[in-house]
Amino acid sequence: MTPSIKPEILAPAGNMEVLKAGLTAGADAFYLGLKNLNARNGAKNFLPDELREAVQLAHAKNARVYLTLNTTLSQRELGLAARSLALAEECGVDGVLISDPALLSMKEYFPKLEFHFSTQAGVSCSAGVIAAKRLGLKRVVLARELSFDEIRAAAAIEGIETEVFVQGALCFCCSGRCLLSSWGGGRSGNRGACTSPCRVQWTNADGVEARPMSMRDLSLTDWVDALALAGVDSLKIEGRLKSASWVSKAVALYRQAMDHTESPEAIRQNALSLGDYTGRDLTDGYLRGDRDGLTAVSGRVASTCSCQVAEPQQEETLAITVSEDDKQGTLWQFSLGEKSTTYRTPPQRIANPRRASTIAEAVDAMQASVKSPISCTLPQELAPKLLPRNAVNNAVEAFSAFLRSLSKEDDGMPRGLELPAEVKVILSTTPSPCLHNNHPLGSAPTRVRLPWNAHIDIPDNLLQIRDCNPQTLEEAEKQAKAVCAIPCSIASLPQVIYEYQIAPLKRLVEKLVQKGYTIEVNSWDTWQIATECHATMEAGPGLAVLNVLAARKLFQLGCRLVSVSQEIDKNQLQDLCAAADVPLSITVFGSPALMTTRAKLPTLFAETSYADTRGITLQPEHVGELTILRPTRPFDWRNLRNPAVKAAALVLDLNGNDAIPAPENNQFLFNYNRRLR
Repeated sequence: MTPSIKPEILAPAGNMEVLKAGLTAGADAFYLGLKNLNARNGAKNFLPDELREAVQLAHAKNARVYLTLNTTLSQRELGLAARSLALAEECGVDGVLISDPALLSMKEYFPKLEFHFSTQAGVSCSAGVIAAKRLGLKRVVLARELSFDEIRAAAAIEGIETEVFVQGALCFCCSGRCLLSSWGGGRSGNRGACTSPCRVQWTNADGVEARPMSMRDLSLTDWVDALALAGVDSLKIEGRLKSASWVSKAVALYRQAMDHTESPEAIRQNALSLGDYTGRDLTDGYLRGDRDGLTAVSGRVASTCSCQVAEPQQEETLAITVSEDDKQGTLWQFSLGEKSTTYRTPPQRIANPRRASTIAEAVDAMQASVKSPISCTLPQELAPKLLPRNAVNNAVEAFSAFLRSLSKEDDGMPRGLELPAEVKVILSTTPSPCLHNNHPLGSAPTRVRLPWNAHIDIPDNLLQIRDCNPQTLEEAEKQAKAVCAIPCSIASLPQVIYEYQIAPLKRLVEKLVQKGYTIEVNSWDTWQIATECHATMEAGPGLAVLNVLAARKLFQLGCRLVSVSQEIDKNQLQDLCAAADVPLSITVFGSPALMTTRAKLPTLFAETSYADTRGITLQPEHVGELTILRPTRPFDWRNLRNPAVKAAALVLDLNGNDAIPAPENNQFLFNYNRRLR
């Protein structure tokens, strides 16, 4: 049966050349990003003037343009995000893809723009689509790991559009849930800076080496008619890092599949040719509900296909030059291209060499704070020179200040770009500090997070958060009973759920609401379920924030306490706490879920820990259909003292731990002491 209404073919555009090629090939719409605040920072992307030209070119051929603003936003990025929306509306962009709740606060003031939930928003079932509709969004980009029946259930919600990925690379982790790249070096996949650690080689506890998380590529040419009949509105081709030739051929391929101008077998062969640039096999396993064998494939020998990956953009190199002046002061010059600054450490007496650090160690600390390559000039005779620890800390902070100054450079937005008056008020209002945020970093934790069935001795002064994840109605009854056995506890709902879990979760929430328990929501899917059940809510780590507008929006949507992102760095954390006018929760200890996946790991990695060359060791944990990967080494902020960081709750997360360990010196601090990118 041929559908009467055809979905749009949505093409990626990493630059103007790609957009023009996609137009010639017959794309109905394009998604693209500016130089900042989009989930593909590695693409060339578009300057403001180029965005205007791109929209004009697309509209001249009746194609639409969607701007990606789909990263989690720090406090200092809110102004740029607002100006990006203003630019998009001025240029005639048709819609914007978002994931950060802060942009929901501005949506009504940009009435000419459609707002779409990006796949980074993590909507994985019809409940999340209903939530998006309630929030006034026009479209939802569905999670990539859904089966066809799950896509059909989500697309059946009337009054809102759905978009589905059909070709290109697949993430091992559920979108919007990956912390692994950030854990390894501060480059966040949720902020467009992923280093693809899932593609590298890992070694299990028995010494077996493989790429257990490297996914096959997606190809759904055989599913085009079925997706159209299911009511899907947009077929999305992944690839803002790909060349004009590749995108042109991908658009032509799906035009052939949509219009039935080639035989199914010819289309499959063309798809195989299109996939040759990676050497990875293609799959439609998720749609078929088959999640075995999706990873650890070494790939085919690449063919002579002319579709090549676009050449990576050449970036200026960050440089550190260390020297000594004629008064034996240490000079640190930091530079990037034409931008540079110099910091001087005066000569100081070393009273206690054991409490001193070498210049080489200081440079190592600077290098560890960024993931991009650093060119370092350090004379051999200066490398072992000792400096007091506070002097080293000051030098590292000077380097961090230089990095922050780079982000404050001209963002390229046209001068005179006017923001709506209401948005100006939102951005300029000085909030009144929330009095509930009265626990400074370094004070005693107030809460502890545990699995629903954990049996650990917990001090009476710690409020318990019990993580629940029922797969059936029977499990919902059992988990509700276990939570109710703990007076005044909070029930936490999972970060990722699928269609079959909606009924069990509703049963769980209904039972707990009857008993007066608070529900922690961790996705838009579970927010919708809890809202329907009239629950008292808090926003957990699955809806964590980096900025106060996002926190405020979640508070307005019924979440009486909002979690701070565990990715956050020290400066972002201080900025957020200074502006916080709603109660915040900060996790100060834990082994967070670095990846959550529906793909089944290869047998040799499914039940054992495995490590990469940097020493990150992951331990798989299976919950229903999902595998959660946690680090074997937790992060720990309990020894930090910072009166500028205050929250209503300080949380110990004991998932992956069987007791509350004592604080130790030299604990891993996650991104606290480096710059989150």
